[in-house]
Amino acid sequence: MRLCVLTLFILILTDSIFAQTKVEFPSPLMAGVKQEIKIVSEQDSVFISLPSESKFISTVNETTVSIASTANQYYTLNIDGKEYSSPGKSIPLWVSILPPLIAIFLAFFTKEVILSILGGLTIGVMVIGFYDDGVIGILVSFFSIITDYIMPAIIDWYHASILLFTFLIGGMIAVVSKNGGITGLVNKVSKFAKSPKSGQLTTYLLGFLIFFDDYSNSLVIGNTMRPICDKLKISREKLSYIVDSTAAPLVSIALIGVWVGAELNYIQSGLEGINKDSVLISESPFQLLISSLQFSFYPILTLLFVLMIILSQKDFGLMHYYESVARKGIAAGKDEVLRDATYEPTDKNKANPNVLFALVPVGVLIVTVLAGIIITGYDENVWSNNTGIQRISMIMGASDSFSALLWSSFLAITVSVLMSIFSKRLKNTEVVESAISGIKDMLPIASILVLAWCLSALSEKMHTAQFLITILQGNVAPELIPGITFILAGVVAFATGTSWGTMGILYPLILPTSFFLSIDSGLAPDQAMDIFLICTASVLAGAVFGDHCSPISDTTILSSLASGCNHINHVKTQIPYALTVATVALSVGILPASFGISSIITIPTCLVILWLVIHYFGKPEADTSI
Repeated sequence: MRLCVLTLFILILTDSIFAQTKVEFPSPLMAGVKQEIKIVSEQDSVFISLPSESKFISTVNETTVSIASTANQYYTLNIDGKEYSSPGKSIPLWVSILPPLIAIFLAFFTKEVILSILGGLTIGVMVIGFYDDGVIGILVSFFSIITDYIMPAIIDWYHASILLFTFLIGGMIAVVSKNGGITGLVNKVSKFAKSPKSGQLTTYLLGFLIFFDDYSNSLVIGNTMRPICDKLKISREKLSYIVDSTAAPLVSIALIGVWVGAELNYIQSGLEGINKDSVLISESPFQLLISSLQFSFYPILTLLFVLMIILSQKDFGLMHYYESVARKGIAAGKDEVLRDATYEPTDKNKANPNVLFALVPVGVLIVTVLAGIIITGYDENVWSNNTGIQRISMIMGASDSFSALLWSSFLAITVSVLMSIFSKRLKNTEVVESAISGIKDMLPIASILVLAWCLSALSEKMHTAQFLITILQGNVAPELIPGITFILAGVVAFATGTSWGTMGILYPLILPTSFFLSIDSGLAPDQAMDIFLICTASVLAGAVFGDHCSPISDTTILSSLASGCNHINHVKTQIPYALTVATVALSVGILPASFGISSIITIPTCLVILWLVIHYFGKPEADTSI
């Protein structure tokens, strides 16, 4: 009996001594940021010693421990008397800004977007490799670009959906162009778009028809209106600006669309930080979103500013130059007629164009997107417990928009192919060749999108947004928080190229901060609520503004390439307009609203100032001086 007890005791002691404990450190290890170490142990609990505390933790299931490391140091912790050290040194947080900055710098000065993004990405992974494994890490890290960034970006279901949607749209547009549908559309629309002014206005109004998704908006309107604008001698730069400015700015404030679900989710995450101890804000995320829209100055003013530019037929900055030379029928710097031979219809179809061959596939695309969004988002409880626009908005917000995009583009290209074949406007080989040609023309878009996603993933890994937040943090008056929020969201979105990512990062941080700081500063509850709502709108507006200006933004890329515009030209001509609107939105909209001035006063005032800017600084396109 004693022998059995002794044997059992020895087995338990041996199992405890030789129990395996594995520690996984985050990669990269960034200094000054709360990151998590994963601990997996065969024991039920372990005693862990951190620089700040020592405690027993349960490891029945794998567990994580939050840490904050010091720059240029290995992070060390003690578990059950055994020391574990990080494989690499902590990277200073300021280094995280280098990849997007390098990509943006190269994009502006080399005018080659793909190599610029790849350059920023390469620098980023090499920095991580150096801190992990020294000089050898730099060499090895180069191969991680393809395995750790490009491949995950491509195989991500949502990314793959956008890529396939882009390819299918390209194929459909090419087929519709070859069978004479686009030519027929040009002829019909030309009855309304008879001048550069009416052509731009038509493009602007068409943008409002696809209000529910910014990707669809950019691709469909850009590709459809490009030949019409070429015929009317409207510059590709102006077309891409109008397309870009009626995409994200419109979709972001639409209560029915694919953005609303993400926005509600982000606002809910901010509310959880406020109501974790007691319910301080009882309104639902949907109610808060509706209340905050009056403070979404940048998206609202952008949509109205574009209309003012079109109606005035005045431009300033580089946009004025490109518009002026376009009126002469040449592409700036190339001395070529503004046309794209890739999408020229066959001789037979050019002589006998038919608008139905364009309207039917595009109509199928739009209707199927809307139907798919409603079908995938339908929920019986939501339908029963809500009414009117709230019911529709919540259903569309909960939808699988990516599946809807795939269904619609697949059906649209199928319809365009079948119409071309059965009408005998194109032979089987011509249909296939034109579709493949259109898909090939989308490869630059796909390449840039993939690399932009890679850079965004790298920025997330290196906590670029956290660095930007850290350098702007400080003791400020609550009335200044919305303005700082707008600037911060703009900078983050510009550096990372993603408005959705910016909202996901900032909403959980900004909303609780703005509310509690307002209360602690002695503001009345209704004033604190106003600050909260303005901050809610400022995160959204700043994210759209930064994304609108960023050369590595996917929507900016889609708008320029779908419009057939040089991407860097689009960025350089759009930024002055975006900065103008943002400056007015911040100084005359957000800041006065933060001090209690009604939007009934601020928005009309903003519009008057923007009109004065166009009136005094804008020049007619006939004047080629800059």
